[in-house]
This record gives sequence, structure tokens and C-alpha cells, in this order.
Amino acid sequence: MRLTRLIATIGSLCVLTGLIIYGSIFLWPGLAGSTPTDYNLITEKQFPSYLYSLGDATGPVRPNTVTVDARGRVYVTDGGTARILVYSNTGKKLFSFGKPGKGKDSFGFPNGIVISSEGNLVVSDSINNDIKVFNPTGKYLRTVVEPSSDLKPGFLTMGPDGLLYVSDLLNHRIVVFNEQGKRIRTISDPQHPLSYPQATAFDKKGRLWVADSGNYSLKVFDKKGRVIKTITGGGQPETSFSMVRGITFDKWGRAFITDTIAHQVRIFDQEGKQLMVSPQAVRPEIQLVFPTNQFIDKTGKLFVVDRGAGNVKVFFVTK
Repeated sequence: MRLTRLIATIGSLCVLTGLIIYGSIFLWPGLAGSTPTDYNLITEKQFPSYLYSLGDATGPVRPNTVTVDARGRVYVTDGGTARILVYSNTGKKLFSFGKPGKGKDSFGFPNGIVISSEGNLVVSDSINNDIKVFNPTGKYLRTVVEPSSDLKPGFLTMGPDGLLYVSDLLNHRIVVFNEQGKRIRTISDPQHPLSYPQATAFDKKGRLWVADSGNYSLKVFDKKGRVIKTITGGGQPETSFSMVRGITFDKWGRAFITDTIAHQVRIFDQEGKQLMVSPQAVRPEIQLVFPTNQFIDKTGKLFVVDRGAGNVKVFFVTK
């Protein structure tokens, strides 16, 4: 009887071990290629230095994206409270605007945000399916893209050509509009379609980088909208992405990528070579929990939206 129980116990442990391994490889693809080597690439002192965090008991609840205007004011979209939170360049909470609903000054789920050529705020709403424009103090100006059955707007980028690049979460593509809301063209990959594209950003060569989150990769398009590169990971040995969501470039042309499930920011050169990975933080205040979007302003501050921590962590970038 004891022998039978022992055999049954060993068998149960084997099954449990198998389930854990299976889950690690197939349910969490980022864990399949992860290795402690990633965290040893650099030290905390070598990574952009931590300055402070934006957020308090009043929010954000579910921060999505962040941008900074020419005056240094920081704007954070908060899907949890249907508001835009505004901070000073030193991290002080200034004000907020918006409320839940479908009105002109309301949001269902504010997602992407960028600064227009006029210095106004362009905000996408992934529930109400529209894109609105507000002035820097939060006053509603106009709806630049009306609700549509064939567009679910996510992250936004204002291109060097003055056009608005919108991640379409419904049709897995990038839709390009002018600032008056006229649809200009779409960008996609007919051979290997995008899957839930998130952030987009342009490098110094004018190429469009797309966070292809559902395919755990980055795709780089040329000026004609053709795919010229797909990046699935980096490092030595190469570690695959878990979920790519945010992209921003510093003044030296380096790409900062949020690898969400891996709780990391990964830095690449313009050719797609991984340069460094955010270290495993010893201090809890700078530990990334669920990083989504990020933005680097003209002063070299890196703003990382950490939805899991309910804040925006601010670092200083140097070469």
C-alpha cells in the first residue's frame, strides 16, 4: 500500500512539473527564451538613472500612454478613470480633464495621445472609437476622426510628414490620417499580417517601427510602407520578446522598447541590435511591473508608463 502511494505521489509530481514547463513555454512565450543572462547585461547604474514617479492615490488607475509638450507638461491617458492627467516637468500634479461617457469632453477609454503641430492634444478613444483634439488646458476643440465601424484606434504617432499614424486594433493595421481627419492610406504586411499593433515611432532614417504585439515582434517599414526588417528579440544568447507595446527613440537614434510581460525596457540600435536591457531592480520603486508605453522628451527624460504599478516612472537618458 505504501509503495502504491509513493508511486502515485511521484506520478502526480511529474504531471505537475510537466504542466509548469508547458505553461512556461506555450502560455507565456516570453518565458520560453528568457535567461538570467539578460539581467546581467548591465547594472542599475548603467541603465538610465531613475528620477521620480508620477502618480498618487488618486491615479492613474490604468495608465496607457504618455507624451510631453514643448513647455514640458506631461500628459497621461488613464483608461481606468476616463481622464487625461497633467503633470509639471518636475512631477507635480497640475490638473486633469475628461470624464466617463460619450460627450465631446468625455471618454470611454482614452488610449493614445500625441501633440499636434499646433501644440494641441490629439487623443484616441478605443471604446468610443473616435479621435478628438483638445487644447493644452483640456478644452475640447473638435473630433478629427468620427466613430467608424472599421476602425478601433489605439496608439498614435505624429509622423515627420505631419500625418497622424493610428494603430487599428480591429483590423490589425496602421491607418494614416491628415490633421483634418482625412484618411490617406493604410500600412500593413500582406505576407505576415500585423497582430494587435501597439506603439509606432519613426527613426532618424524616416522608417516606421511598429510594435507587433500579437506576433511578439517589431516590424520596420520603409517610407513606401514596405516591411524591411522584423525583429523578434536580441541579446547573446538571443532572448525573444514577450509582448512588445511601447517604442520611443532618443536623440542618438537608439530605440527604447517596452517588453511588457518580461517587465523590461530593451534598448536597440537602428539596425535592430540589442544594446542593453533594464536590470532587475533592487529598489522596489523602480521595479517595472507591467510597462506599456514610453516617451523621451527633449531634455532626455524617459517616461515609462507602468500600468501594473499605476504610475509613470521617469528616468534620465545619457549616451
